[in-house]
Amino acid sequence: MKIIDKIKENKIYDKVIFVFEILVSLILGISIYKIAYTYQEAGYISKIYFVTSIIMGIILLGILIINTIKYKKLVEKLFVTYVIPIGIMFLILLPICYVPDEEGHIFKAYDISIGNIITPLGEKNDGD
Repeated sequence: MKIIDKIKENKIYDKVIFVFEILVSLILGISIYKIAYTYQEAGYISKIYFVTSIIMGIILLGILIINTIKYKKLVEKLFVTYVIPIGIMFLILLPICYVPDEEGHIFKAYDISIGNIITPLGEKNDGD
């Protein structure tokens, strides 16, 4: 009976921990974003976002350590454990068209998505 309960606990933990990690990573990313851009625009650091960043960073570090110990032999779960916060940080902290060449790639992907494999030439003999 105890073995079945232990298996059920592990299945629940496996399902809940990654959702919790996503939420903590989102809150951490948003608070870091608010700190960076508030400091850049207004010249001060908000105490609420600073404290939130520290608390969420500690919780996220704890999740990473616990999952690293728990999933030593399960590479796919260990990979997901580390990819979730990294992906969310990239998503939040690098806005669209922030990288120099990204705009052209976005427009080309859009052009292909509407059916133009080869971009038609414009007035100045360059792509639209």
